[in-house]
Amino acid sequence: MTTLLAMMTALGPMASCLYLPSFPAMVAAFGGTPAEAQLTLSVFSFGMASGVLVYGPVADHYGRKPVLLVAMAIFVVASLACIFVPDLQTMAAMRFIQALGASGPLVLGRSIVRDLYEGARAGAELARLSSIMGLVPAMAPILGGVLQQYFGWPSTFIAIAGVGAFCLTGIALTMPETAPSRQSRRMTPGDLIRSYVFLSRHWVFWRYTILVALSYAGLFSLLSASPHILQDIAGLSPFAFGVSFNIVMFGYIGGTISGRMVVSRVGMERAIGIGTIVALVGAGAALATTEMLGVTAWTVLPPIALAYFGIGMYYPQGIAGALIPFPERAGAASSLMTSIIMLLAAIVGLVVGHSLGDTARPLTFALLITGVLSLVFSLLPTGHSEQN
Repeated sequence: MTTLLAMMTALGPMASCLYLPSFPAMVAAFGGTPAEAQLTLSVFSFGMASGVLVYGPVADHYGRKPVLLVAMAIFVVASLACIFVPDLQTMAAMRFIQALGASGPLVLGRSIVRDLYEGARAGAELARLSSIMGLVPAMAPILGGVLQQYFGWPSTFIAIAGVGAFCLTGIALTMPETAPSRQSRRMTPGDLIRSYVFLSRHWVFWRYTILVALSYAGLFSLLSASPHILQDIAGLSPFAFGVSFNIVMFGYIGGTISGRMVVSRVGMERAIGIGTIVALVGAGAALATTEMLGVTAWTVLPPIALAYFGIGMYYPQGIAGALIPFPERAGAASSLMTSIIMLLAAIVGLVVGHSLGDTARPLTFALLITGVLSLVFSLLPTGHSEQN
């Protein structure tokens, strides 16, 4: 069950990372520009932000499984459609639809964990989920580099569609319904609005959601900047870029594993505090090394891996903190939280992508700013009275 949840939750990150080594080839194939290729990444994040607003409340009403099946079908069809686009603008449109499908398993995977577990156990299981799904974006750039080298850019979307079809089959055949209750009456837009208004009145939801959104914005800034920094400036080949990307992603995976152990010993809040400090130290080190020694793979990757280690420690705990107080609205809470996360990530990604030059400053400054703000929010009152 955990493996299937991890795979379907990782479809969004995989769809973002697998085709990164193909950016130059796509630009050449369609006669576009690097900015147009980068737009297909940011548009995907905007699509995720839009889709998640609907899936959570609808799944709270009708159940997790039927909503998941619809979302997965959209994802598979849109992934295949990306192969036949005539230009990068149409590719961006298909990527938006693809994201609408991917947003379903992303938000509902977290809701299913919330259905099954409580308290610190929920945080530990979300950390386990994050560590497993972290393997997908870690390996995706390597696989994408191999696919690009031997089969061309369309093969990456065939692979994405294939994994989506596998998850669709697994959900249909093996996944039980986990929603605590299902309502028979027809759902209205007013139900959605009431759920989100209810959540927006609770500080505990905003505190954890903003904390998680800031951390993911730091993660997404690397996706936006890494092809240019590591390939154009540092001179790595597409395959070497995919391999080097693992240094950072395994830092994140190590953080999720460590976070699971830390939270079981010192609790969620202290684990979040430790993680934000580690992430901030890594961001500061990345800025210092690239400024003093120049932009190379070895000045960029190790300190950013340390920052991602810290993010991995507190990112799953922040998700759990936002969902635990709302058992009857876990889907809506996960939807609203994920939408805010993706919206901020898309904005930060656009800013970073359009600020790139011959230095790593857009990336390192983004990590530093989001790290400082994350530390600030980790120190704010938690609103435990609301949770209790």
